Amino acid sequence: MMCPPDAAIGAFKLSLSVTVAGVAKKLRCEAPEPLAVLFNPWCEEDQVFMAEAEMRREYVEAEDGAIYVGASDWPSARPWAFSQFGASALPAVLKLMEGWPLRKRADPVLVCRGLSAMVNSPDDGGVLVGNWSGDYSGGTKPTAWTGSEAILAEYLKTGRPVQFGQCWVFSGVLTTILRAIGIPARSVTNFDSAHDTTLDRMVDKFFTRDAASGELQPNGPLTSDSIWNFHVWNDAWMRRPDLPPGRGGWQAVDATPQETSDGRYQCGPASLAAVKAGERSAYDNDFLIGEVNADVRYWEVDAAGGNPRLIRVQRDRVGTAILTKAVGQMEKHNITNLYKHPEGSLGERAALLRYDRELPTDDVVTISVQAIGLPEVGKPFGIKITSLAKQGAPQRDIDSKLKIIASRAGYTGAMPAETLKQVSHIITSGKEGVEVMLHPEDYGSKLNDSSFIFEFTVLGDVQGFNQTFMETKYIILQAPILTLVFEDRFSEVNNNPDSRVVCSVSFTNPLNLDLTNGVLMVEGRGLLPPTSYSVGTVAAGGSVMLQQIEINAWKAGTYQLIAELDTDQMTDIIGSISVTVKEGGEVEASS
Repeated sequence: MMCPPDAAIGAFKLSLSVTVAGVAKKLRCEAPEPLAVLFNPWCEEDQVFMAEAEMRREYVEAEDGAIYVGASDWPSARPWAFSQFGASALPAVLKLMEGWPLRKRADPVLVCRGLSAMVNSPDDGGVLVGNWSGDYSGGTKPTAWTGSEAILAEYLKTGRPVQFGQCWVFSGVLTTILRAIGIPARSVTNFDSAHDTTLDRMVDKFFTRDAASGELQPNGPLTSDSIWNFHVWNDAWMRRPDLPPGRGGWQAVDATPQETSDGRYQCGPASLAAVKAGERSAYDNDFLIGEVNADVRYWEVDAAGGNPRLIRVQRDRVGTAILTKAVGQMEKHNITNLYKHPEGSLGERAALLRYDRELPTDDVVTISVQAIGLPEVGKPFGIKITSLAKQGAPQRDIDSKLKIIASRAGYTGAMPAETLKQVSHIITSGKEGVEVMLHPEDYGSKLNDSSFIFEFTVLGDVQGFNQTFMETKYIILQAPILTLVFEDRFSEVNNNPDSRVVCSVSFTNPLNLDLTNGVLMVEGRGLLPPTSYSVGTVAAGGSVMLQQIEINAWKAGTYQLIAELDTDQMTDIIGSISVTVKEGGEVEASS
């Protein structure tokens, strides 16, 4: 019996009826369990066929991986246990697709679009509740999740949306459920990701002058667009017979509930080739194009929001790097070229139709804002601002009066910033610049809710000229890591299911304050189910063994053990170790 390559996926009852010639009685039997029909990336006739075996191993079979977060200058890999072959993934997908018509379940384009809506919960009661408020009472902090299994298991158990997720969690879960049904998929991170609410491929930021001081202030009510430091979505692999030739392959799909599409919080699949070409085609291409390649315009308006004056246009502010995990190795792979042409190229300009865009007048000076210091928790860091007169500018010193605001920020660019320092300076073109620094005592108690993100906003005027300057520089601190070490090499496991090996988890607190109410989350597919441990207080500047964990490592294969520490003062402290169990029982581990 063969299943056609365009069959609808899902759970089906399988029964067999046999009629024997000359015998009136018909024989009938039924399979005790439903039969799950999946997409088949090994089958050339299937719409999700992926020819390269190495790519199939990564995008269909690999159960462990990484999702990139942070900033394009300092990206960091967040380990994630996809566990698509675990106990919860396939049952969860089948539950999500209950009631779908057969036509929809036969088309991977429609399946991806439908699942992008079902992974979030605003209009479908799906898997995850999004929360960016900083208040996670009644649920789990998004930073505490280390994989998809615990989320999907809770969803199956309760039948209710799981609290809480943010973009990398939505993406991790969508990767899991797409791989579980045979669709090659990966998590993709877009750094400096535009949220263009008007779909005009522009991000507009508005500023108003304070009546008393004459200084520019951000005009929050007028600014509906934002730029996320990073945003994570998915690529899914399939042919696109509904689009012109050449638009198959990777398709962008986003389960994070940002904007509605066709009345639901869903996004994609959008052909990467079409996004790169700037085409308006199914589905949600305009939104994706804006996310990776929008221009950023800065406007000065009056107190009533009128008389807009275009101050500045940034063409290279958005989509500074698009990363995913490399095939077959725990390294980053830059796929920016799949989404957009190089900045400033003819192809990129054509994709955005930039030739008719309004530009401000030429500036007389260039003001540079550079990050300085070591971007690590517990170290001082900041910015240096310098001014240089452009060629053809008047041959004299040119002063710029600037205000610098240093704030704690959220990664979506929309969280109200908590100001940590505000200073004013006058800088002169061609002269020594000024530095604005934050020290551990300024920010040490502000690192909860995954807030390793700091925003330096520079606003001001070039005196004697009609030039206004504004720029925002984000610095994302590298978080401390957990250290995972196996006590021995354990060469005597001997493929015994009762064998146990011990892993210790340790941590050094880089801050001069205690970290209280610590909770350690640990999981590893094939090693340890998601487990939490209360670890109490980690003293200021102290090193501590948080936990010794027994794991079951007996079946040959390569696995990943992931640990994450949450405290009241600092969250999102992560560590991982790769575990290889060889035939014969020898265990090897590497960070």
